[in-house]
Amino acid sequence: MIYVQLTLEVPRGKVQEALRSFQTKGLNTEKKNLESVGAKLVGCWYTKFGRVGEITMLFAYPSLEAREKVVKAASRDAEFKKWSEEEWYEYTRFGDMKVLVPANFSPLQ
Repeated sequence: MIYVQLTLEVPRGKVQEALRSFQTKGLNTEKKNLESVGAKLVGCWYTKFGRVGEITMLFAYPSLEAREKVVKAASRDAEFKKWSEEEWYEYTRFGDMKVLVPANFSPLQ
Protein backbone atom coordinates (compact mmCIF):
# COMPACT_ATOMS: atom_id res chain seq x y z
CA MET A 1 0.00 0.00 0.00
CA ILE A 2 1.13 3.53 -0.75
CA TYR A 3 -0.37 6.82 0.31
CA VAL A 4 -0.56 10.01 -1.70
CA GLN A 5 -0.72 13.25 0.23
CA LEU A 6 -1.99 16.28 -1.65
CA THR A 7 -1.61 19.65 0.04
CA LEU A 8 -3.36 22.35 -1.93
CA GLU A 9 -3.07 26.11 -1.48
CA VAL A 10 -6.47 27.77 -1.61
CA PRO A 11 -7.09 31.52 -1.73
CA ARG A 12 -7.79 32.96 1.71
CA GLY A 13 -11.50 32.85 2.46
CA LYS A 14 -12.23 30.23 -0.23
CA VAL A 15 -11.45 27.01 1.66
CA GLN A 16 -15.03 26.13 2.59
CA GLU A 17 -16.20 26.96 -0.93
CA ALA A 18 -13.50 24.69 -2.38
CA LEU A 19 -14.42 21.87 0.00
CA ARG A 20 -18.10 22.16 -0.96
CA SER A 21 -17.16 22.03 -4.64
CA PHE A 22 -15.10 18.88 -4.14
CA GLN A 23 -17.77 17.24 -1.97
CA THR A 24 -20.68 18.01 -4.31
CA LYS A 25 -19.03 17.74 -7.73
CA GLY A 26 -15.68 15.95 -7.60
CA LEU A 27 -15.97 13.34 -4.89
CA ASN A 28 -18.42 10.94 -6.57
CA THR A 29 -16.29 10.56 -9.68
CA GLU A 30 -13.13 10.38 -7.60
CA LYS A 31 -14.64 7.65 -5.41
CA LYS A 32 -15.76 5.66 -8.44
CA ASN A 33 -12.28 5.79 -9.95
CA LEU A 34 -10.57 5.02 -6.64
CA GLU A 35 -12.83 2.06 -5.87
CA SER A 36 -12.21 0.60 -9.33
CA VAL A 37 -8.58 -0.09 -8.34
CA GLY A 38 -9.09 -0.80 -4.63
CA ALA A 39 -8.03 2.67 -3.49
CA LYS A 40 -9.78 5.16 -1.23
CA LEU A 41 -9.78 8.64 0.21
CA VAL A 42 -8.42 8.20 3.74
CA GLY A 43 -9.09 11.74 4.90
CA CYS A 44 -9.46 15.38 4.03
CA TRP A 45 -8.38 18.26 6.27
CA TYR A 46 -8.12 22.01 6.12
CA THR A 47 -5.99 24.34 8.18
CA LYS A 48 -7.66 26.40 10.88
CA PHE A 49 -4.46 27.96 12.24
CA GLY A 50 -0.96 28.21 10.85
CA ARG A 51 -0.88 28.33 7.06
CA VAL A 52 -4.53 29.21 6.63
CA GLY A 53 -5.74 28.42 3.13
CA GLU A 54 -4.62 24.81 2.75
CA ILE A 55 -6.53 21.62 2.07
CA THR A 56 -4.77 18.31 2.61
CA MET A 57 -6.09 15.03 1.24
CA LEU A 58 -4.69 11.59 1.89
CA PHE A 59 -5.40 8.77 -0.55
CA ALA A 60 -4.52 5.07 -0.13
CA TYR A 61 -3.59 3.06 -3.24
CA PRO A 62 -2.55 -0.57 -3.58
CA SER A 63 0.37 0.58 -5.80
CA LEU A 64 1.73 3.41 -7.90
CA GLU A 65 0.29 1.67 -10.96
CA ALA A 66 -3.17 1.81 -9.39
CA ARG A 67 -2.76 5.54 -8.84
CA GLU A 68 -1.80 5.99 -12.48
CA LYS A 69 -4.97 4.15 -13.54
CA VAL A 70 -7.07 6.53 -11.44
CA VAL A 71 -5.34 9.58 -12.93
CA LYS A 72 -5.94 8.26 -16.47
CA ALA A 73 -9.58 7.41 -15.76
CA ALA A 74 -10.20 10.89 -14.35
CA SER A 75 -8.62 12.51 -17.40
CA ARG A 76 -11.00 10.56 -19.68
CA ASP A 77 -14.11 11.49 -17.66
CA ALA A 78 -15.55 14.53 -19.46
CA GLU A 79 -17.67 15.74 -16.53
CA PHE A 80 -14.83 15.41 -14.02
CA LYS A 81 -12.39 17.06 -16.40
CA LYS A 82 -14.75 19.98 -17.01
CA TRP A 83 -15.31 20.48 -13.27
CA SER A 84 -11.61 20.25 -12.44
CA GLU A 85 -10.49 22.62 -15.19
CA GLU A 86 -13.28 25.19 -14.87
CA GLU A 87 -13.86 25.21 -11.12
CA TRP A 88 -11.50 23.13 -8.98
CA TYR A 89 -8.29 24.58 -10.44
CA GLU A 90 -9.57 28.08 -9.68
CA TYR A 91 -9.40 27.14 -6.00
CA THR A 92 -6.29 24.98 -6.06
CA ARG A 93 -3.80 26.36 -8.54
CA PHE A 94 -0.78 25.46 -6.40
CA GLY A 95 -0.14 22.28 -4.51
CA ASP A 96 2.30 19.69 -3.37
CA MET A 97 2.07 15.93 -3.83
CA LYS A 98 3.98 13.36 -1.83
CA VAL A 99 3.99 9.59 -2.25
CA LEU A 100 4.32 8.06 1.21
CA VAL A 101 5.35 4.50 1.98
CA PRO A 102 4.45 3.28 5.49
CA ALA A 103 7.19 2.14 7.84
CA ASN A 104 6.94 -1.52 8.78
CA PHE A 105 5.52 -0.60 12.22
CA SER A 106 2.98 1.94 10.95
CA PRO A 107 -0.65 1.23 11.90
CA LEU A 108 -1.65 2.15 8.35
CA GLN A 109 -0.19 -0.38 5.95
